[in-house]
Formats: sequence, C-alpha cells, structure tokens
Amino acid sequence: MFPPPFPPDATKPETPDIIGSVSSLININQVAFTGTGNPGFRIRCYEGSVLVGETTVNPDGSWTLLTNVLSDGPHSLELVQVDPQSNLESDPEGPFDVEIDTTSPVQPVFSLTDSNGAPLTDGSILNTNVISFSGSTGGAEIGGTVKVSIFDTFRGTTPDFTTVIDNQGNWSLTIPALPDCHFIITVITIDQANNQSLASAPVQIIIDTTGPTVSLEPVDTDGDSFIESIALTASDGLHGSGVKEIQYSIDGGPFTVVSGSIAVIGDLPGSGFTISFFAEDNAGNAGAVITETYQPDACHNSELNETIVIDGCDSQAPNSMIAQGCAISDLISECAQNTIISGKKRKDKENNDNSNDGGDDESDDGSGDFNHGQFTSCVSKLANQLKKDGIISKTSKGAIQKCAAKADIP
Repeated sequence: MFPPPFPPDATKPETPDIIGSVSSLININQVAFTGTGNPGFRIRCYEGSVLVGETTVNPDGSWTLLTNVLSDGPHSLELVQVDPQSNLESDPEGPFDVEIDTTSPVQPVFSLTDSNGAPLTDGSILNTNVISFSGSTGGAEIGGTVKVSIFDTFRGTTPDFTTVIDNQGNWSLTIPALPDCHFIITVITIDQANNQSLASAPVQIIIDTTGPTVSLEPVDTDGDSFIESIALTASDGLHGSGVKEIQYSIDGGPFTVVSGSIAVIGDLPGSGFTISFFAEDNAGNAGAVITETYQPDACHNSELNETIVIDGCDSQAPNSMIAQGCAISDLISECAQNTIISGKKRKDKENNDNSNDGGDDESDDGSGDFNHGQFTSCVSKLANQLKKDGIISKTSKGAIQKCAAKADIP
C-alpha cells in the first residue's frame, strides 16, 4: 500500500496578507508585492496557471516578491501561500489587474502664439509677455500630461508649466506673464504610466516690452565749449531685442532715420537749435522722445591762442571769444580766407575773358590780383568794430592792425 500524499492532519495555509496597494498602471516590467505570512512558508505569484514569481516568508513573517519580467500590456495576477511540508497552497489572493506600459510617448510638436494670436517660431521677438501653447498627440496619451519648460537665460531658472491631454489628444496652455529676457522653450509628454517622451526641439524667443533709451553726447573737438557735432547712442538694456534704429529731428523738422544704435550728426544749424530724438528696438518698442536745446559752434577748430598771432606776429592782444565758439583769431582767418577766395574768383574771370577774346595765354604766377590791401582793410574794419563794441582796447586795436599790415597775406 502506498502512503497517503499528505499527512492526515494537513490543512490549507492561510491566504497571504498584502501590505499596501498595487498600482494598476506601471512603467516597469516587473510587479512588486509586499505582505506578511507564516515564517518559512513560500509565496507564489501566478498569471493564470503560469508561475511568474516566488519568494520565502522571512523569520519575522514579512516577505517581498518581485515577479519575473513581464511583457507590456494587461496582466491578471494572483498570490498564494504554500506550506513547504505538505506543499498545499492557500486560496488565492487577488486577482490584481496590472497594466504594464514601458513605451515612451512620441516626441511632441507644438505651436506657439503671442497674446494676439500671432504665430511664433524659433527666434521670434515679441513685445508682449503673455504666450500660449497648443499641440496634439494624434489621439494618443489621453489623460497624460504635457510639461512646458521655459529656461530663463539670464536668471538661470526653468519654471515648469503643465496641462492635461484631453479626450481627443489635444492640449493647450497659456503661460503667466514672463519678464523681459531671452528664453529657451522645450516640451515633453508624460503618459499615465509616467513614461516621458524626448524633449521637443528647443524654441528660442525674446520677450522685450520696453523701449530703448538714448543718450546724447555733444562733441566739442576744439575745446571752446561750443559743439561741432552730436553723438546719439541707444541701448536696449540687458534683456532687450537690440536697437533697430535711432530717429532725430532738428527744430521740429521731419525725423531722420539712422539704422543701428549710434547716430553722429555733424551738419548742425548755424544758430541755437532744438533736437528731438528716440530709438526703436527690434521688437517694435519705441522709447520716449527727448528734446534738448544746444548752441552750435560757428567756428570749428578754433584758434585758441591766448593772444592774437597774425602770420607769426604776436600782437599781444587777448584772443577773446566773441560768440558761438568764435575767437578773434577765427574772424581774422576768415578775412584771409575771404580775400583769397575773392581774388581767385576775380582771376578766374579775367582768364576766361582773355580766352574768349583770343588774347595771349600768359602764365599765372599765383599772385594774381590777391592784393594785401584787401586783407588789411578787412582786419582794420574788424578791429574797429571790436573796439567800438568794447571787446578790445585801443592799444590792442592798433597792435592787431600793425600785425595785419606786416603779414604776408595773401
């Protein structure tokens, strides 16, 4: 006679106790269980009749079981406790229905618009700090999450914004107002099993809502405190989109546009004038219009000797500033220049007349009719007027006229 398969007093073990809950959706291919049982007993996990995992209860009654590697998809699992002496199994605990999903979502593609609905692309510059995102997963990953990361290139921060994918696989998100800066935007999709897609292709944008500032620098090259030109320099700040152009107007006239961030204005009016100016950046923001008044330099590169020197003759008369950046020496130089110009015009006319009359073509020795008397007469009149206006003394007037008479001008 054969012995009975089990001891006469053998009974089924108790069903194993499971600690905690088992997630119904996971993104790994093994399912973990923890619980309590009889020390030394075995815990087995079945999928149908297939054994997919086994462990031994610890002396303190605790146990942990990690299944074999399972395929992606739905699984229905049950656990039993086994008496190692009789090999009897308890009634099953379960079933535990688990969906395994280890597949990452498709890399997202999204569209980006400003607060006015205008489309934005990589490199876009906008003058509003509210932007909106939208995209579609093509019906996939319903109930999943879209995470938008916006990297602030100046502050180094990356705030994240999330939204849920709707039942059609679509999503949209409007971002709260961002500060002016350069940003790099990426988007990832996270499914309900917490699988993450690759990040989208980065999109860089510049948010610039503030117009540029312009500084004005009067240029006084000869040090007489009167300006010969004006330099305008615009700045769009640390986070701006860059200066597109500077515009300026003289005495209320039409604005002149100069591309870039620097404008040098050299052709100034001969008397006091006003200049209005502002700048515009690449985002379309215009800065405030500034208006200032200036007195131009009527005599560029003034002769600023302390005394009046005419062709090497020092008159010892003070070389006073008259008006608009002109010293007395400048006015004497004008006498010399006007004499030369007047004489040249006269000589040119005589040569033309001789040519038309068929006269002899005599060579010009360069002196022509540039008479010295014309120069001394001009200086004498100037000195008399300065004496009359109380600018120079009688002694200075005489000294100036003497030096003019001695000068080899023209």
